[in-house]
Order: sequence, then C-alpha cells, then structure tokens
Amino acid sequence: MARLFFLLLVFANLLAFVWAAGYLGGGDEGREPERLRNQLQPERLKVSVGDAPAAPAPASAGVCRRVGPLGSAEAESLDKSITAQGGRVAPTSVDEISYWVFIAAVDGKPADNDIATLKKTGFREFFVVTEEGPNLNAISLGTFAREEAAKDKIARLVRNGVKSAKIATRAKPTGQMMLTVRGPAALLDRALAGLTTEPAECPKE
Repeated sequence: MARLFFLLLVFANLLAFVWAAGYLGGGDEGREPERLRNQLQPERLKVSVGDAPAAPAPASAGVCRRVGPLGSAEAESLDKSITAQGGRVAPTSVDEISYWVFIAAVDGKPADNDIATLKKTGFREFFVVTEEGPNLNAISLGTFAREEAAKDKIARLVRNGVKSAKIATRAKPTGQMMLTVRGPAALLDRALAGLTTEPAECPKE
C-alpha cells in the first residue's frame, strides 16, 4: 500500500511538471502573448542621435603689419623670433630714392649745343659725367630728393630753351630693412612690443 502511494505521488509530481512546462498546452495560455508583449516593438524604435559635436573654435585670426625701417641686425633678430613662433616674415631692403636731372650724351659725346645754351642762360651748376658706364659724357644738372623739385628744374630749363633734359630715378641701398609680418594678433603684439618704430597696418591688396 505504501509503495502504491509513493508511485502515485511521483506520478502526480511528474504530471505537474509536464503541465507547468507547457507540454500539455494549458500552461502556455497567457504566457506566450505576455512574452510577445514584452518583446521590443520595431515600429516604436528610433535611433537616438546625440548632440552634434561643437564646431572647433576658429583659429586666431591672422593679421598683417609693416614695421621699419630697421637696422639689419634688429630686422634679422625679429625675423627669427616671429618665424620660430609660427609667423611669417617678408623682408625688403630700404633704398634711398633720388631724382637725377640730366642731358644724355649725343653719339657718345657731350651735347655741346645744350652746354652752350646752359652757359648763355646763366646755368652754371652742371658737369659732364666722366665715369665709365651708360651715362658717360651725359650732362648732370642736379640730383633731387623729391620728384617735384626735379620737375621744377626741368620746367625752368625748358623755359630757357633747353628741352632735352630728362629725369632718371636712382635707388641707393641704405642697409636698412622693412618687414612685412603676418600671424596671430597676440603673437605680433608681443613680438613688436618695444620697437622704436611704430608698426603699421599692411596696405589692403
């Protein structure tokens, strides 16, 4: 009798297990729909896009300055300093400009007719160029720092009958430099501080 009771108990437990596992069908009712309801619903999915990364801050705006005239040693030192910090430097030599009034030689000889006219009208400040070169035997009538003064000289000569005089521009190196520097404003402000020559804005191109 006890053995029969034990077998019935085992059978009952086995039956309960099978039913709970869903093999008999009844246990699935209410479970599968619930499982489906708990699944992700594709139609409700969306891609979550984070905030776009902030655009990088613009680099410090570059500026352009002109500074000079500077002695060659000072210009070279400033050039190296600015270049080493990432700036750019364009040096140009400073020439002394003058305006020469002259009468060109005729067939390689001094213009005798013009010399005679000069003497006749009272011009005494002239001489014949004796240095070898393209202006040999030209008549030099003066060198002027300003172009306007040279033009005034030409006008007086013409009024006195000397019409062959010309103006030539001469450039003489001074040993000084002008620097055109470009780079961030903060860099140039530091580099150019303390110069005896005040920097100026570059001309607009």
